Amino acid sequence: MIKAKRGHIVTIGSLASVVGVNGMADYCGTKAATNAIDDSLRMELVELGISSFIKTTLVNPYYINTGMFDGLKSFLPILEAQPTVDRIIQGILQEEVSFTVPAYLSSIYAIKGILPARAFDALMRVLQVDKALTEFKGRPKL
Repeated sequence: MIKAKRGHIVTIGSLASVVGVNGMADYCGTKAATNAIDDSLRMELVELGISSFIKTTLVNPYYINTGMFDGLKSFLPILEAQPTVDRIIQGILQEEVSFTVPAYLSSIYAIKGILPARAFDALMRVLQVDKALTEFKGRPKL
């Protein structure tokens, strides 16, 4: 990318990087790390003076219907893969630094930032986020 003087690095995070989910500590933790990696990488590109031609985009989608989350209980519909991919491509072409899919869920950052931790946790329990994996199957073993 540096030699070609062009490139775009896309990091697929998750809204699970913002909202911890009972039974998914490993997944939520690694997705939170993607946010930090993207932030650091973006700053490194600036410091190297190459951010004008190597871009980054962080995407934090809700659950996507890929089979990975089969049996997941959700108060919102699971995203379909193709429209999500289309939105990611649009974000790349528009050189968006970061975005959430669906866009209306980006409000979760503000809600979490405003509410005390116990109040936020209580809200997640009301929305039954803590029960998301009670019928979880996941992708079938090969």
